[in-house]
Amino acid sequence: MLMSMSAFAQLKPGSKVFLEFAEIEGEVNVEGEDALSMLLPYVKDRTKLKVVATKEEAEFVFVLSAYELNMGNRKGKIVILDAKTNEMVFNTGLEKASSSAYYGYSGTRALVGELIKKNILKEYPKIKK
Repeated sequence: MLMSMSAFAQLKPGSKVFLEFAEIEGEVNVEGEDALSMLLPYVKDRTKLKVVATKEEAEFVFVLSAYELNMGNRKGKIVILDAKTNEMVFNTGLEKASSSAYYGYSGTRALVGELIKKNILKEYPKIKK
């Protein structure tokens, strides 16, 4: 389920993004720092976006949420916010992914890959490397 919320603030090549993790209440959330360490290379290696160190430098914030369903299976989403207004720009909706050899047997890595490839790059094809 793809939802683009704003016609004004749109990701484009060179947009500055800050990455953060948000837990989903009532779920067994994955370790936030681990999930972000998996998101970072996807954004750096597969997009033309620039990851910045602080929210203050950013134009957009990627908020990753991910939780465990069972052994090797994860569910989660990425919400993209306008860093200045905190308004939602895009929401991937909840996606499910399972660990596989392709993703190094990591359910979280599989989820991050699916969220980037099947949702964000589909919605914003110009940012794809």
